[in-house]
Amino acid sequence: MRSVAFFVLAIVLCVVVVVTTLWLNAPIDAKAWQPARAQQLSANDRLQDIPLIARGKLAGAEDVHPVREADRPRWLVYTGQSNGDIVRISRDDEIEVLANTGGHPLGLALDQSERLVIADAEQGLLRLDLDTGALETLVPAGGPMALSFVDDVDIADDGIIYFSDASSRSAMDELQLEILEARPHGRLFAYDPSAAEGERLTLLLDKLFFANGVAVAADQQSVLVNETFRYRVLRYWITGPKAGQSEVFADRLPGFPDGISRGSDGRYWVALFAPRSAALDKTHPYPFIKELIAALPKRLQPKATRHGAILALNEQGEVLENLQDPTGEHVWEITSVEEGEDGTLYLGTLTGNRIGVVTAIAEAR
Repeated sequence: MRSVAFFVLAIVLCVVVVVTTLWLNAPIDAKAWQPARAQQLSANDRLQDIPLIARGKLAGAEDVHPVREADRPRWLVYTGQSNGDIVRISRDDEIEVLANTGGHPLGLALDQSERLVIADAEQGLLRLDLDTGALETLVPAGGPMALSFVDDVDIADDGIIYFSDASSRSAMDELQLEILEARPHGRLFAYDPSAAEGERLTLLLDKLFFANGVAVAADQQSVLVNETFRYRVLRYWITGPKAGQSEVFADRLPGFPDGISRGSDGRYWVALFAPRSAALDKTHPYPFIKELIAALPKRLQPKATRHGAILALNEQGEVLENLQDPTGEHVWEITSVEEGEDGTLYLGTLTGNRIGVVTAIAEAR
């Protein structure tokens, strides 16, 4: 009996040593958080058999933007690649490289002069002249505002550029740590190209929980920004009686909102990178457990569930449309939804090798 007791004690001591070592070496300072219950949306397969563009030819097409008028009808969309390439894709799946940012392009937007403005996670805020191929830096990574993860971008009718800096803490390969830590490191900025040098960049919001997709509202009075790791969308007022204030626009989303874009008929399209995890939500109130998980080798940490989903929200932040690929085999980890002039939706993905196409919402039902 004494030998059994000694053996049990030795095991307990080993476990204590391992747990203590993991906790002391945790790479995060986790904060407790109690997530609210998610909205319940009906399951469906409306994305499961949609057409695909450039299947097997892409890597890291996070955002997709319909081409300018001058590039039609031959070309369909612009997108970025994880190797830094900015490309355009034809109706026949031909891919042409337009430039290379030297970083990792994420968000895209066309300005009034039909130049492509690029949110690059490593290089900052860039602009590409599609006629000459000249690439210029508007706001470099680092700098006075210490930009470290420029993520998405949209442009108002007056030419002001709004963009997100997702996190001042984590790089793209450390997002799991950002989720577990549950602390706000994201920001929303405005850049006015017409202002005097030194006065062009303005911090609008800070302390955001992974500032991601950005969309200027249809009435130009506010900007929407996704807080990915709070499962919600915020509205920041840029004009009117609430100018300078922010509020929750859509909350308790059933997944991690990535990109957001303005569609037709007052809709906003939201890409859900992955569904919420019940295990993660139950772990959030316990910082100690989250720190232990963060200290594990990456290969042992939980992974996101492969699933494809996009939502359409109305002006009140209510869900109008809900399209899914529950298998996560056809389209998955969707990071952007962009609507073309004919109503076609183009779906980008950070990890997939294709772009999804929804030709008509009615057909996807």
